[in-house]
Amino acid sequence: MELKELKVLYADDEIEIRNMVKDCLKCKVKEFYTAKDGLEAFSIYKEKKPDVILLDIHMPNSDGIEVAKKIRQNDHSTRIIMITAFSDTKNLLAASELKLTKYIVKPFTINDVLNSLELALQETLNFKTTNKKNIYLADDFIWDVEVESLFKGSCEVGLTPKERKILQILFSNVNATVSYDTLLIEVWDDFENHSIDTLKTMMKNIRRKLPTNTILNIYATGYKIIL
Repeated sequence: MELKELKVLYADDEIEIRNMVKDCLKCKVKEFYTAKDGLEAFSIYKEKKPDVILLDIHMPNSDGIEVAKKIRQNDHSTRIIMITAFSDTKNLLAASELKLTKYIVKPFTINDVLNSLELALQETLNFKTTNKKNIYLADDFIWDVEVESLFKGSCEVGLTPKERKILQILFSNVNATVSYDTLLIEVWDDFENHSIDTLKTMMKNIRRKLPTNTILNIYATGYKIIL
């Protein structure tokens, strides 16, 4: 994974700084989003699932710390960089338990931002963190790890026993490819009597119950869930 593969969200209520950062970084990363306040930042986070979020502490409609706290209720994988001022000692203490990647102090340079993104990238590559209870997907879908069930909002999505087993395996190996053979052996007791075509047919049914592009087919290898 490289910097150009990251999805980045930058939230700041100062339009000049927001536009300056956008103009400098939009060509260096895969996708770049901006938000003018905390409410918009959290909405974009839920919809776009960025890899890295840069949050200014002082924003209307939920400040940066409030947004980070809401994210950390269920997500310890997304990298968060907090933008602060020298006078923000009290706020920094409040943010000390939010597992932030870095603080950037205003006024900052684009190199400060780039260095912070590089640090966030290395953390993403070197450390894997998953939620023990819920995995949040697009379109308000949730995989509950403890009960091995899929939900759309508060409504459970109907799954057959084999569909549930396949999802349990895939969600236990997020961002890793699970081979066709592994799925056949784990899901079917009489796996020798079933083929990859059987698996592919079932996977089509599973995909209809999930947000688009949740499960990727890795050609001639297996399947992968990307978060």
